[in-house]
Amino acid sequence: MNVKLFLPELSGVVSAPTSKSELHRYLIFSAFADMPTVLYADTHGDDILATVDVIRALGAEVVIEKEKITVTPTFSLPKTICVNCHASASTLRFFIPIVAALGVEASFLTEGELINRPIAPYAVSLAPFGVSITKENNAVTVKGKLTPGDYEIDASLSSQFLSGMLFSLSLLPSDSTLKIKGKSVSAPYVNMTQTVRNAFGDSIVKTDSGYVVKAAKIHSPGDVRVGGDYSAAAFFLVGGAIGSHPITVKGLAQNSLQGDAAILKVLKTCGAHITRNEDAVTVYGTNLCPFDMDIKDTPDLFVPLSVLAACAEGQSRFYGVDRLRYKESDRLLSVGAMLSALGIKTAYENDVFTVFGGQIHGGDIDSFSDHRIAMSAAVAATRADGPVLIRHGECIKKSYPDFFSDYQKLLISEKTACQLLSESI
Repeated sequence: MNVKLFLPELSGVVSAPTSKSELHRYLIFSAFADMPTVLYADTHGDDILATVDVIRALGAEVVIEKEKITVTPTFSLPKTICVNCHASASTLRFFIPIVAALGVEASFLTEGELINRPIAPYAVSLAPFGVSITKENNAVTVKGKLTPGDYEIDASLSSQFLSGMLFSLSLLPSDSTLKIKGKSVSAPYVNMTQTVRNAFGDSIVKTDSGYVVKAAKIHSPGDVRVGGDYSAAAFFLVGGAIGSHPITVKGLAQNSLQGDAAILKVLKTCGAHITRNEDAVTVYGTNLCPFDMDIKDTPDLFVPLSVLAACAEGQSRFYGVDRLRYKESDRLLSVGAMLSALGIKTAYENDVFTVFGGQIHGGDIDSFSDHRIAMSAAVAATRADGPVLIRHGECIKKSYPDFFSDYQKLLISEKTACQLLSESI
């Protein structure tokens, strides 16, 4: 699906989709709890459906309705599974150590660039405990069974490896320790894993060198309302900041577990006006000033904030960007290409990405099949002086399947400012 945008203007109110990062974690612990759990969640992107497929393969029953997901835990594990993780790195990286803890031989099929995304920290950490991890063609195969012990994991590339180990050690029959190697990144996501696990009964205890993971029973909390997603809301919040009219996003908890709630601080620093009414955040812009940001703990904000930087008067710098090469696309390459196609100059040197603010022009955007590139380009189109074409816009289904539907709800003009095109252009 290609998307054509003709000088769109946005204003109004939308609801944030359910937090993908929170929902992954609640689904996983629900699958191994002592009784069913009802998760109130209204958006189910492709990544979440991949995690649902895996827990179903492991024996859990999952019923998905419009605004809730009911998980009945597994009580009888299969010996082997073969399941498709599609393009979800979270699903693959979370479940590699989980199946090893359960002693289930697993073959995880992958799509797109997922097979090329790193999993080496697991091979190093799990091999001493008799677990093998192999890649062949588009599949990752895991064999062996973990036992309680003293583990360590390199968390310098992605927090998903650290969270994956915390998931798996929670399933072992006695206590284990986990030592962190390297400089840990995306700390808020790991804190989220700990908080969600402890909602099912305290188990994970932070130490100076890592964690102690207790062999505590996983007690279902019963009903859980999963929060709105700040990383998805970031696109429309930036849209409000760079546009001529206010945009309100509902469903954003003030005490969110999500590190990407930092978007509000960045917008304020940049000069945007922000008001909050309970769980609703309204943003509208003015003359925006440039900003500097270390994205070590909030890598998903880099893409939408690059559009904010493009609309600010001056040079904005993003620090700690090197690991963004290993996302759904090489985001240093894809963000640079997106902004260049829109007439915005960028530069990269020594782990720093610089955006030179200026006038956004119309252009032809390759999304690189990266959901965040497609959504960011759609937001940038609101400041363009000509039409913007986004290729392969269907990739938004990975995290925010209703994005273009919400986008159209916010359109001010009655004219067709947004066309969803099934045919090639």
